[in-house]
Amino acid sequence: MSAVPSKGYWIQDRVRGVLPRSPLLVLPALLLPLLLMACTDSGSLPIGRGAKGDSLIVTIELVQRVQEIRFLGTDGVHYVVTPQANGNELIAARIQVHNDEATRLLLTVDDEAAELRGFGREERYAPLDMYDLDSLMGTHVRIEEEGHPSEDRFVPFLAGPISVGGVNGLPQGHSVTGWMVFEAPQGTKLKELRWGAGDVVYVSN
Repeated sequence: MSAVPSKGYWIQDRVRGVLPRSPLLVLPALLLPLLLMACTDSGSLPIGRGAKGDSLIVTIELVQRVQEIRFLGTDGVHYVVTPQANGNELIAARIQVHNDEATRLLLTVDDEAAELRGFGREERYAPLDMYDLDSLMGTHVRIEEEGHPSEDRFVPFLAGPISVGGVNGLPQGHSVTGWMVFEAPQGTKLKELRWGAGDVVYVSN
């Protein structure tokens, strides 16, 4: 069952710019002062500088460290996501994926689409699957009766099958942008992001 926010993700192409799937897509810009209240320690990740694979260019635009992420699902439910383990934190990364070479790439952003890495050999963290929260319910996802002022601070999510104009896949010259959420021990020094959906891209200094 999908519980992603109704905003979807940003779609961009070289001609038309940002194509909002909902008028609410302007909210992240309006909420910038709230975002700045979260910790922005990105470690050694190259913020704002893209890395290229065979076809895709992947750019980390922003990193936030928080203890909870709240969003309104497509089912009208108010969800709260928190770290599963004591001493951990959530790392929200706003990521842009741009198709530079291929005619069209089929992309599904799930818990195997990327890996956030620290400097230690065992410091590798998969994203939470924000497209389908069924597997997370009862562990570190809870439901609340009412909304909260910080709800939807980290939407749209970059999650699920990517489609543009109702057609599956990311056409050449188009980009998608959204938030991915990872869980890691508090204070983990971040080294790189490995992207693996549709292409393999290492985003690092």
